[in-house]
Parts: sequence; structure tokens; C-alpha cells
Amino acid sequence: MGLACGALVLVGGVVEEARADVASWMFVGAGWSRVQDTAVGEGSDYPAVLVDVGLGTSPAAPLVIGGVLHGSGHIGFGSDWGGALRVTTGGYSRGHWGLGLDVGAQYRFGERPGAVGSTRLLLGGPWGLGVSAGAAYGPEDVATFTVVLGVDFARLTVHRTSGTNWLPNPHPSPRPEDMGRAPRPGLE
Repeated sequence: MGLACGALVLVGGVVEEARADVASWMFVGAGWSRVQDTAVGEGSDYPAVLVDVGLGTSPAAPLVIGGVLHGSGHIGFGSDWGGALRVTTGGYSRGHWGLGLDVGAQYRFGERPGAVGSTRLLLGGPWGLGVSAGAAYGPEDVATFTVVLGVDFARLTVHRTSGTNWLPNPHPSPRPEDMGRAPRPGLE
């Protein structure tokens, strides 16, 4: 134990500044969901809500890879909860225009519970606005198709690079100098 503490003090004395910049997502949205029983060809429409939170590699990179915890509610039918691998463009993760893709496994609660496989396509716009369109396939041949409009609060605040002429982001992540650009006056 003493050796570990000594190593920690030694490293702390040698390293001047440690910085790690990660992409983060915190999306909340609402929209429409179609629940389709593929075995009999019958379906119903439900209001939908979607929530996801996650972390990824540096938002300064042109391609960001991470993971999200995801929950979607089909109001009146049930909800799906689980995780997904997320791949996005750098623009998406920096709160600008961009695309993303989620692929993962979830568990459906409510009517027809069980394991669900899902895929979602994400379109991100300035100010954290986003559209999520996805499909999931689960137990008893039930497929869900969901389209949601919402706001990603991490992309709206910390990672926002759009609209800075009108409303500056005093502590952007990533910093302009990490992106190979000069810092803007008054934002150091």
C-alpha cells in the first residue's frame, strides 16, 4: 500500500496537466411509435418518449465511438431499456450537424416482455436538436418503429460549437486549440 501511495505522489509531482476530453450525450425526446405484430400483420400507434445518456471518445475526432444507456417508452404498450454501441460523426458530437448510429440490445417491459434487438439512426442539428429514427425486434415477432424529435442537453451546452457568434460558449469541449483553431477573443 505504501508503494502505491508513493507512486501516486511521484506521478502527481511529474505530470503538470492531465486532460481527457470525452464526448457525452444526454438526449430527451418525444414522438411516435408503431408497434407491429409481424406474425399477423396487425399494428397500433402509440406516443413515444426516448431518453439516452452516454460517453464516447474525443469529440475532436472526425469519428466518435462510445456507448449509451437507452430507454424508450411506447405509452400504452410498454418500454424498452438497455444499452447500445454508438458511432457518430465529429460534427454530431460537437453539437453541430452530423449523423449517428446506435446498435444494441434491450429488454422490453410491459406487453410481450423479453429481449429486444434495436438500431437507431440519429440526425443532429445545431443547438442540440436531434431526430432519432429506430426499429426494434423482440419477442413474439413484435417490431417497433419509432421517430422522435428532441434535445441533447450535452450537445446544447458543453459540446456546442454552433451559434457561438450569437451566444458564446465560454468553456467549449473540445477547446478550439484542440481542433487546430485559434481561440476566440474573450473566451479564454
